[in-house]
Amino acid sequence: YFLEPMVEVATDKGRVAYGPVKPSDVKSLFDSGFLTGGHHKRWLGAPDKIPFLAKQTRLTFARCGVIDPLSLDSYKSHGGLNGLQNA
Repeated sequence: YFLEPMVEVATDKGRVAYGPVKPSDVKSLFDSGFLTGGHHKRWLGAPDKIPFLAKQTRLTFARCGVIDPLSLDSYKSHGGLNGLQNA
């Protein structure tokens, strides 16, 4: 994939992707405020708006990076435990 390695950051305004990220980009990423979605030369925008990624359907990692991994309520709000509930 031509944008790898890609870094996704969860911000108050949604997820933001940066890529392809090189070790030499790390300092400037922090300087640009990438943890809050700051603009940088590697800024790609929302991952689900990137044409290559938008056409894909996540299966194995469908909830990865979307839910709080420590919250059962977050998991349930995205369909987690539906199979157990139907059993």
